[in-house]
Amino acid sequence: VLAMSRCRRFSIWMEGEPVTIIREGLYDLDSLRRLKISSDEFFMELRQQGVEHLGQVRLAILETDGEVSLYFYPAEAVKFGLSVLPQEYRPAYVRVPSSTVYACTRCGNTQVIDAEKQAACPRCENTQWTLASSEPRLR
Repeated sequence: VLAMSRCRRFSIWMEGEPVTIIREGLYDLDSLRRLKISSDEFFMELRQQGVEHLGQVRLAILETDGEVSLYFYPAEAVKFGLSVLPQEYRPAYVRVPSSTVYACTRCGNTQVIDAEKQAACPRCENTQWTLASSEPRLR
């Protein structure tokens, strides 16, 4: 499934080549750094396209004209992912409160972390985690 939306702010950053921003439910950290896109801005765009968490997104490409092309996992293949809700709805923890699946707040990597433990993300070394979601996409 593909969804596209045009975002004028994103078109300002583009210089002629489409850029992969999400691959297999994880942020492409190099692309985000290079484009200087904040998570908050990109999460707003994802929410407006019906995305609840990154585990629903197989691939997200920022096109040269500022459109964001989204390719979704089918409902039965949705993974755990980082919520795209505003930060007030997804508290971040350094020491997690319970044993369950958490998502790295920087790159979206997910893993089980035991209660009261601290963990560094093996993908980006970030130490802040939020509860991961595995809800299927509704639209």
